[in-house]
Amino acid sequence: TGLQGVQGPPGTQVGSVLIYNYGCQCVSPGGAVAFDQPPIPNILPVLGINFVSPSTVFLTAPGLFRVDYKLLTQCTDATVALFLNGTEIPASRYTSRLAPNQIDGTAFFALTAEQVQVPVQMTLRNVNPNHRLDVYCECLEPNTVNASMLITALVDPV
Repeated sequence: TGLQGVQGPPGTQVGSVLIYNYGCQCVSPGGAVAFDQPPIPNILPVLGINFVSPSTVFLTAPGLFRVDYKLLTQCTDATVALFLNGTEIPASRYTSRLAPNQIDGTAFFALTAEQVQVPVQMTLRNVNPNHRLDVYCECLEPNTVNASMLITALVDPV
């Protein structure tokens, strides 16, 4: 073992938070997907990632983030995307043309210290202007997850 280095500045704690849903829901065009279960933090709670039921994640610390989401949908032309403060995150939009089906999406984004002076609101929304999004729950075993979002803080900003 060697000598311990100098401690760096405080920043975002690296780790993940999972939010998920069991219940049926119909999400209107432009509406946010709800998550009816409490978040599961990693071994330690992740600072700067806070879930407020039913559908909003507040990000309060700068850093690089990865968000992975999954939805079981029972409608055709289901299209969802992630939003930060009402603006769609580039490359976060995914579509399913089949029913029933699973939508899997991934997005990466960075937040600066200036951006998080006021908490940033993140939501997963139905972006199909013509169809509601039906999150599938019929014929599923009890306690089966039908929507989830894993938010990971990847890098401490320096």
